[in-house]
Amino acid sequence: GRELTLTPDHKIWVAGATWIEAGKLRSGDMLTLLPPKFVDTFCTVSWCPIPCQENNLYISERFGRFLGYYMGDGCYYDNTVTIACTGKDQDVVQDVADLLEELIGRPAKVSKRGGCGVVRLGSTAWNPMLLALNAIKYYNNPRSGYTRNTHVPACIFTSPESVIRQFLSGLFEADGHAYPYWPRTTLSAKSAEFLRDVQLLLLGFGINSAITKRQN
Repeated sequence: GRELTLTPDHKIWVAGATWIEAGKLRSGDMLTLLPPKFVDTFCTVSWCPIPCQENNLYISERFGRFLGYYMGDGCYYDNTVTIACTGKDQDVVQDVADLLEELIGRPAKVSKRGGCGVVRLGSTAWNPMLLALNAIKYYNNPRSGYTRNTHVPACIFTSPESVIRQFLSGLFEADGHAYPYWPRTTLSAKSAEFLRDVQLLLLGFGINSAITKRQN
């Protein structure tokens, strides 16, 4: 159930043969693939709000976990990041609140909504940072103009194993489900491309997974 996207001139190893350009592959060719390898160095994302100023964001393990929470259960509206957590998991609610405070520099607001613990923090600093991460996209609403861009950010793919582990931890905490009497964990998302990227990250840890579709 895996998909591999290549340019026609990209060479790939065919079992029992040699390196062949992807455009020359034939139906039935058996491909030899290796698990993805993570980098050893931490990633830094940079952006320039004005020509004479450069801002740098170090992608740490804790920032990786924030991105996991955000991509799983986050929302961006009117310069505010909101993350909805399961109300009974107060340790997760507190962890999200601590992460937001650490990033912006002031306490986040925590409230209850039904069975959710909602963590919210507004700041004009979010917009340029999330744009640099490609974590928001333009959305034609009258107040903020942007909404969350759900995907695996490039800064995660270019981070070491420890950061990717924390990203996956936050993501599965937000949108994952563990079965108590069955050795199985699932993650739900609307975007198949997003799930394929998560699948690739899991392969880096030696974890095989399958993507299935469900009709509502």
